[in-house]
Amino acid sequence: MSKSNKANNTLLLLTGAIAGAAAAYYLNTPKGKQLRSDVYNRTIETKNEISQKAQVLADEVKDKSKEVLSKASDSVTELQEKFNNSTSQLKETAESKLSSFQKGVLKAKETLTNNVQN
Repeated sequence: MSKSNKANNTLLLLTGAIAGAAAAYYLNTPKGKQLRSDVYNRTIETKNEISQKAQVLADEVKDKSKEVLSKASDSVTELQEKFNNSTSQLKETAESKLSSFQKGVLKAKETLTNNVQN
Protein backbone atom coordinates (compact mmCIF):
# COMPACT_ATOMS: atom_id res chain seq x y z
CA MET A 1 0.00 0.00 0.00
CA SER A 2 1.25 3.43 -0.80
CA LYS A 3 1.57 6.25 1.71
CA SER A 4 -1.30 8.18 0.12
CA ASN A 5 -3.66 5.17 0.43
CA LYS A 6 -2.68 4.72 4.09
CA ALA A 7 -3.22 8.42 4.67
CA ASN A 8 -6.64 8.28 2.96
CA ASN A 9 -7.67 5.23 4.98
CA THR A 10 -6.51 6.86 8.19
CA LEU A 11 -8.37 10.05 7.31
CA LEU A 12 -11.55 8.09 6.52
CA LEU A 13 -11.28 6.12 9.76
CA LEU A 14 -10.71 9.27 11.76
CA THR A 15 -13.61 11.05 10.02
CA GLY A 16 -15.90 8.08 10.71
CA ALA A 17 -14.88 7.96 14.37
CA ILE A 18 -15.46 11.71 14.77
CA ALA A 19 -18.86 11.46 13.04
CA GLY A 20 -19.82 8.52 15.28
CA ALA A 21 -18.73 10.37 18.42
CA ALA A 22 -20.62 13.49 17.33
CA ALA A 23 -23.77 11.43 16.64
CA ALA A 24 -23.50 9.68 20.02
CA TYR A 25 -23.01 13.01 21.79
CA TYR A 26 -25.93 14.63 19.92
CA LEU A 27 -28.25 11.69 20.60
CA ASN A 28 -27.57 12.03 24.32
CA THR A 29 -28.41 15.74 24.44
CA PRO A 30 -32.02 16.78 25.21
CA LYS A 31 -32.60 17.49 21.50
CA GLY A 32 -31.10 14.12 20.58
CA LYS A 33 -33.27 12.36 23.15
CA GLN A 34 -36.31 14.16 21.72
CA LEU A 35 -35.26 13.08 18.22
CA ARG A 36 -34.93 9.44 19.35
CA SER A 37 -38.34 9.66 21.01
CA ASP A 38 -39.88 11.19 17.87
CA VAL A 39 -38.34 8.51 15.66
CA TYR A 40 -39.56 5.78 18.02
CA ASN A 41 -43.10 7.22 18.15
CA ARG A 42 -43.23 7.63 14.38
CA THR A 43 -42.05 4.05 13.99
CA ILE A 44 -44.87 2.83 16.24
CA GLU A 45 -47.42 4.95 14.34
CA THR A 46 -46.19 3.59 11.01
CA LYS A 47 -46.35 0.03 12.32
CA ASN A 48 -49.94 0.59 13.50
CA GLU A 49 -50.95 2.14 10.17
CA ILE A 50 -49.45 -0.78 8.26
CA SER A 51 -51.20 -3.25 10.57
CA GLN A 52 -54.55 -1.51 10.07
CA LYS A 53 -54.13 -1.40 6.28
CA ALA A 54 -53.12 -5.07 6.25
CA GLN A 55 -56.23 -5.95 8.28
CA VAL A 56 -58.48 -3.97 5.91
CA LEU A 57 -56.89 -5.71 2.94
CA ALA A 58 -57.28 -9.12 4.60
CA ASP A 59 -60.98 -8.38 5.28
CA GLU A 60 -61.51 -7.32 1.65
CA VAL A 61 -59.85 -10.50 0.39
CA LYS A 62 -61.98 -12.57 2.76
CA ASP A 63 -65.18 -10.86 1.57
CA LYS A 64 -64.27 -11.28 -2.10
CA SER A 65 -63.44 -14.94 -1.50
CA LYS A 66 -66.82 -15.51 0.12
CA GLU A 67 -68.51 -13.75 -2.80
CA VAL A 68 -66.69 -15.86 -5.38
CA LEU A 69 -67.46 -19.07 -3.48
CA SER A 70 -71.12 -18.10 -3.23
CA LYS A 71 -71.33 -17.41 -6.98
CA ALA A 72 -69.56 -20.68 -7.75
CA SER A 73 -71.94 -22.56 -5.46
CA ASP A 74 -74.94 -20.92 -7.14
CA SER A 75 -73.57 -21.86 -10.57
CA VAL A 76 -73.05 -25.48 -9.53
CA THR A 77 -76.58 -25.64 -8.11
CA GLU A 78 -78.00 -24.17 -11.31
CA LEU A 79 -76.07 -26.65 -13.46
CA GLN A 80 -77.21 -29.51 -11.26
CA GLU A 81 -80.86 -28.44 -11.66
CA LYS A 82 -80.47 -28.18 -15.44
CA PHE A 83 -78.86 -31.62 -15.54
CA ASN A 84 -81.65 -33.11 -13.44
CA ASN A 85 -84.30 -31.49 -15.67
CA SER A 86 -82.58 -32.74 -18.82
CA THR A 87 -82.29 -36.22 -17.36
CA SER A 88 -85.97 -36.24 -16.41
CA GLN A 89 -87.00 -35.09 -19.89
CA LEU A 90 -84.77 -37.71 -21.48
CA LYS A 91 -86.26 -40.40 -19.27
CA GLU A 92 -89.81 -39.33 -20.14
CA THR A 93 -88.99 -39.30 -23.85
CA ALA A 94 -87.37 -42.73 -23.64
CA GLU A 95 -90.35 -44.14 -21.73
CA SER A 96 -92.73 -42.65 -24.27
CA LYS A 97 -90.78 -44.10 -27.21
CA LEU A 98 -90.55 -47.48 -25.45
CA SER A 99 -94.28 -47.47 -24.81
CA SER A 100 -94.98 -46.65 -28.45
CA PHE A 101 -92.56 -49.39 -29.52
CA GLN A 102 -94.22 -51.91 -27.18
CA LYS A 103 -97.66 -50.97 -28.57
CA GLY A 104 -96.30 -51.47 -32.08
CA VAL A 105 -94.86 -54.85 -31.13
CA LEU A 106 -98.19 -55.91 -29.61
CA LYS A 107 -100.08 -54.71 -32.71
CA ALA A 108 -97.64 -56.55 -34.96
CA LYS A 109 -98.04 -59.66 -32.82
CA GLU A 110 -101.83 -59.42 -33.09
CA THR A 111 -101.64 -58.95 -36.81
CA LEU A 112 -99.34 -61.97 -37.16
CA THR A 113 -101.57 -64.04 -34.90
CA ASN A 114 -104.65 -63.03 -36.92
CA ASN A 115 -102.90 -63.73 -40.24
CA VAL A 116 -101.67 -67.11 -38.99
CA GLN A 117 -105.19 -68.04 -37.80
CA ASN A 118 -106.80 -66.98 -41.10
